[in-house]
Amino acid sequence: MATPAPLKISVSGVRGIVGASLTPALVLRYALAFGARRAPGPIIVARDTRPSGVMLGDIVCGGLQAVGCRVIRVGVVPTPTALGAVLAARARGGIIVTASHNPAPWNGMKFVGAHGSCLTPPEMDELVAAAQRPAEALVPWHRLKASRGDVRAVEQHVARILRAVDTKAIRRRRFTVALDSCNGAGAVATPRLLKALGCRVVGIHVTPSGDFPRGPEPTPRHLAALAGAVRRAHAAVGFAQDPDADRLSLVDETGCPLSEELTVGIAVQHRLRQRRGPVVVNLSTSRIIDDVAGAAGVTVWRTPVGEVHVVHRMRQVHAVIGGEGNGGVIDPRVTWGRDSLAGIALVLEALAHDDDGQPLSAVAARLARWTMIKRIRRWSPSQTARVLASLRSRFRHGRITAGDGIRVDLPEGWVHVRPSNTEPVVRVFAEATTAAQAERLYRQAVA
Repeated sequence: MATPAPLKISVSGVRGIVGASLTPALVLRYALAFGARRAPGPIIVARDTRPSGVMLGDIVCGGLQAVGCRVIRVGVVPTPTALGAVLAARARGGIIVTASHNPAPWNGMKFVGAHGSCLTPPEMDELVAAAQRPAEALVPWHRLKASRGDVRAVEQHVARILRAVDTKAIRRRRFTVALDSCNGAGAVATPRLLKALGCRVVGIHVTPSGDFPRGPEPTPRHLAALAGAVRRAHAAVGFAQDPDADRLSLVDETGCPLSEELTVGIAVQHRLRQRRGPVVVNLSTSRIIDDVAGAAGVTVWRTPVGEVHVVHRMRQVHAVIGGEGNGGVIDPRVTWGRDSLAGIALVLEALAHDDDGQPLSAVAARLARWTMIKRIRRWSPSQTARVLASLRSRFRHGRITAGDGIRVDLPEGWVHVRPSNTEPVVRVFAEATTAAQAERLYRQAVA
């Protein structure tokens, strides 16, 4: 018997394989359910560059219009750009057609509330329940609202970033930077930001075609081409984005890809030098953040994995900055979501403000005392339940945090085992001060 195609419905939205688990009928159901609760509009609709996004975006717009919404199409833009567009238009919400870092056969929908961030868990639960019920009542023909386009979203996003950072200091450095947008939505916005910051841009994979030339997750193993571009151009830094440009990874000036955990670490350290205040990250994010926050004398709050959880707690505690260790920087001055463009600006500002003029490799070396293992296991639900249940006894002397899988904190490091929100896999994280210690913790967790 063939294995059914996976469909993931979580706080991260809806994701599936196009034409298999993610069907036009399913997309329409969710568009109708989302729109009916926000009519008569306006609703922002955006997408990344995946070829299937044109078809699915049209279905989303049609469903929203069918229940009386006024649709504003902002086209192919980064996810954080779309979040900002919801607030700028004072919209009732938004739908972003994207599967973020998932492989090319996948697509999906991220749902945005009027608050300019992804739906909260209760809001998402309500939407999922509504999408399972009979179709919403459609408005008669004379109440249909015409859709319109808006091409200002990128310009507005870039302007917010330029207001947040020291543009003069960055421009004075005349940085040469390499950019790998994975032929995704970042390609339509990031070069504009970098040029506004006075950078010379050497681009690879910056055609917004949706043809992903590397693994869409911007992890070190996927960044060989960017590393080569950095070395050839003698660039100060290389920036790598995922297809919807909410994640950011770095390559230093020697051409060495850095852990995506360092993206958030560098951004948080720099921001806390400007303004001290609470920091919020998720349970799977490196202890680098604890070191940086401890040095600044501020509190770190940890949440379940998922942008919406981090953003909700940031709003509660009035956080200065937050993020997720997958390279997702959240700067509330710019937008309430992971934002690779804001991350780029913060990294450049950190380099421009470094008192000793140190290169990125030196900045990263000051932070990198932890070694993390990130691995995927394809366990059955029963295997996953067994491993999670056994963690408490295997690490009986550790501090247990439940609610999103199980995280165990120990003096020498930590492990976190959790089912993914976005893929049909279980993610296992282990971090310690040496690779050997991290490997021991990992093996003890999955034994």
